[in-house]
This record gives sequence, C-alpha cells and structure tokens, in this order.
Amino acid sequence: MYAEELLAPWLAVLRDRLPPLDLVDMHVHVGLADPAGLLATEDEALTSLRLADAHGVVFPLKEPGGYREPNDRVLDLARSDGRVTALARLDPADDALGEALRCLDAGAAGIKLHPRGEDFALDDRRLDDVFALADERRLPVMIHAGQGVPEMADHVHRRSRDHPQARLILAHCGAGMFDGIWPGIDDHPNVLFDTSWWNPATIGALFRLVPPSHILFGSDIPFATPTQQAVQALRLALQVGLTDRQIQGIMGGQARCSSPGRTCSTSDPHRRPGR
Repeated sequence: MYAEELLAPWLAVLRDRLPPLDLVDMHVHVGLADPAGLLATEDEALTSLRLADAHGVVFPLKEPGGYREPNDRVLDLARSDGRVTALARLDPADDALGEALRCLDAGAAGIKLHPRGEDFALDDRRLDDVFALADERRLPVMIHAGQGVPEMADHVHRRSRDHPQARLILAHCGAGMFDGIWPGIDDHPNVLFDTSWWNPATIGALFRLVPPSHILFGSDIPFATPTQQAVQALRLALQVGLTDRQIQGIMGGQARCSSPGRTCSTSDPHRRPGR
C-alpha cells in the first residue's frame, strides 16, 4: 500500500533497543467499498503485517451493503492465516445481536462498533443485548472514537459500569472524547485505548496521562501501516519514559493476555511516567 519498506530499518533499530516485542496490531481494516476512499485488500493487509512481523486484529471497513458477507471474508481470512484474528463489525439497524452470535460461533474473537459510520450513539438500546453478550463472554469491543464522533464519554462510562467484564477499546487514542475519559480511567479498568492515530502529540499525551495497562497498539490499516505506527509509538513511548516491560505490554503483551488491560505482561503497569 505504501513505501513502508523504507521505514523497516527504523523499526529494526527500535527492536534492537528493546527486549523482544510480540507485536499485535489491534486495528486493521480490509474492504473495497468504504466511501472514504482509502481501501485495503486482504493481501495488502497481510503484506503490511508480515513486514512488521506483527499479528493483526482485522475487521471490515464501512460496507454500505451490510456486514454479513464482509464479516465472512474476515472470518475466512482468520481461518486461512494464523497471523490474523477477526472481529465482527455490527450495525445496530441490522440484527446486531444475531450477527454477533453468528460470527462468534464462526470464530470471531470480539466486536467492532463504528458510531460515526453507522450513525448511532453508544447508548443505543438496540445494543443492550450486544454489550450484555460481551460482558458474559469477556469480549473485546472495538469502538471508533476519533474526531467526529458524537460526545459519548458518559455513554462509555455507563457501558463500562454496567458490563464490567466486557473490554471496551476506544480506537484512535479516544481522540474524540479523550478529555472526558482519561481523568477517571482508574475507575474503569475495562476501558482501554488503541494507538491508531496520526498525531504524535495525541499519542504522547495518551502515554503520559493514561496507565500503560489501558493502552494497546493499533495502526489503522489502510490509513497507516503497522511499521509506520510502530516506529512512531515506540519512539514516543521511550521519550515519555515508559519502561521496557510497559512497552512490551502495550505493543502486544496485553493483547495476548486472557484479560487485556489487567496486565499479565508488564511490571508496574499502572505507574504513569514520572511517578
């Protein structure tokens, strides 16, 4: 997709500087119908993941025709290539619970919600059963939370309290609601952020203000690549003073845990830099 091979040596230098990294990219799209115009085939996504030596968590881009077939495609991809795990993208207007159950039975590991893309609020009652299911099965729920989302910090807090075993991952550093979320993050252990954002200042603020146990690496293919975003995230993590173990957790260790965000791979996971 990009000339990302030119960045590979920078990532190699950072890997040499740190203990071994088990890189897991929590935010990988595939699809060829998104109105935004940035698209990615399955082969393009896999090529980018291989270049970064990363595992990917994959879900569909926006699909105006609905998500049953696109979800099947990412499920097929996960079955055919052990480098990826599938999340099911849901539309509250199209039998969200039924589609979630169908995809989970077929091997999906969690759920993707895009309030902006499907024009809904996170407190939409049509999602009550979906969040209850995520709570019952301790599922990750990846939530688009970049610029342009409706104000939903209160909705995140309410869903977090009502469904404490679900793991709510705010994509794009939660940039669209960050100031409403991070000050109370210690009271919401099941709310996490991914790093899939273009602005280094925002990622740096995330690393500086939020406990590392609440942060997961993500790139946002096709809007960025794992190599590009790993270079940026690793450099910022070192600059703000995160420990090697905390960096290992953010970049993949916590995603590999049975309970992401509850830290099986980092020491002093809740310590913010300078504390």
